[in-house]
Amino acid sequence: MPPHPNCFCLLTRRDSLETGVFIWIGRCKVNERLLAQMILAERVSKNHPAWISIFSELKNSLAGAGGESRTFSLLKRELVLPGQTIILADLSIPHKDGYAQVDILVVNRKFVCVLEVKNMKGDFYFDSENFQFHRTVDGRTEGMKSPEYQLHRAVKATERFLGIPVSGSLYWRAVQEEW
Repeated sequence: MPPHPNCFCLLTRRDSLETGVFIWIGRCKVNERLLAQMILAERVSKNHPAWISIFSELKNSLAGAGGESRTFSLLKRELVLPGQTIILADLSIPHKDGYAQVDILVVNRKFVCVLEVKNMKGDFYFDSENFQFHRTVDGRTEGMKSPEYQLHRAVKATERFLGIPVSGSLYWRAVQEEW
């Protein structure tokens, strides 16, 4: 979905992630799904049985958006390729009966590349045959959408949309532990 031009940015401090206290500051562009998650987390009572799930999803979305934003900035600043290069972020590409989400798309006259950005910590396990993925962090194991499947879907959607071959790559940002 395209970002809403008049929404406000929700920022959090690390300690507020546990307490659920948010600070609203400044104007920025936030995708509508992330904005909806923020509003839902603010409106649902912490005593509601679904609050932990809602809040966990919001934390993951904020981490993902942060990793994508930092990766986008790094590419804009450091990527040097011959000819003009266009770098686009957070795209929704028509795919089958819906849309495929593309974290970052790099377009150059010699290639087009989809980057699936992951901003996570833990130990990761992939099952490429069944497109299953899980991670273990702090002794807990959790299943997730496979980044390989997400990348494959984004690449195929972009190829169909542009009508040219597209490559893809997973980009894992190192998440530093706090000391």
